[in-house]
Amino acid sequence: SSGINAEYGGYYPYFKAMVDGFMAIPGYQKGVSLRAAPYDFRYGSNSPVGKLYLTNLKKLIEETYEINGQKKVNIVAHSMGNIYMLQFFKQVSKYWKNKYIKRYIAISGVFGGAVKSIRALVSGEIESIPRVLVDANAVRSFQRSFQSVYWLLPRKKLWEKDEPLVFTENRNYTIHEMDELFEDIGFPAGKELFASTDGSIDFVEPDVDVYCIHGSDVPTAAG
Repeated sequence: SSGINAEYGGYYPYFKAMVDGFMAIPGYQKGVSLRAAPYDFRYGSNSPVGKLYLTNLKKLIEETYEINGQKKVNIVAHSMGNIYMLQFFKQVSKYWKNKYIKRYIAISGVFGGAVKSIRALVSGEIESIPRVLVDANAVRSFQRSFQSVYWLLPRKKLWEKDEPLVFTENRNYTIHEMDELFEDIGFPAGKELFASTDGSIDFVEPDVDVYCIHGSDVPTAAG
């Protein structure tokens, strides 16, 4: 269930192992008591696309509640999906959350942002793919067009003003110096794209029952 496989028509079987596990439990039914809410990962929650997604997500949760005998809904989100959920919970009332949400399970939530998003903007993020197979500069060009990459930048509140995240021969850069970094890498448009995330990167108390699941002893871009 990991990796792209012809068996899945070229699609990545995201959440397949988890879905299979739930389906092994009597009572779960795909499309009824087990439902998915995929989003366009290129956009942040305050974009027109993101706002429409949050509207549709609310409708999906309400519908799921009704077609399952008015049972409260468990939300499972992974990675960037968790900052979508934070913004979603910010927009709905306490009454609504009490009525429809049983618990919220956050898997590898990037609540503080992700250092690898800086790498995507500076040199292109190609994961573990050898550079001889993929042109990182070509990847960087379209990654820079994703609002979500700026939405995922590390949160300033979590990093000291003298704590560098980008190291070069001439100087280092902290998350508080992103505008200077954008200028120095010849991409001043990044400043405007970064500013477009204003109002959607604040950490908000979900005000629901929350369970966080994360890995340990796993190498990351920041160590």
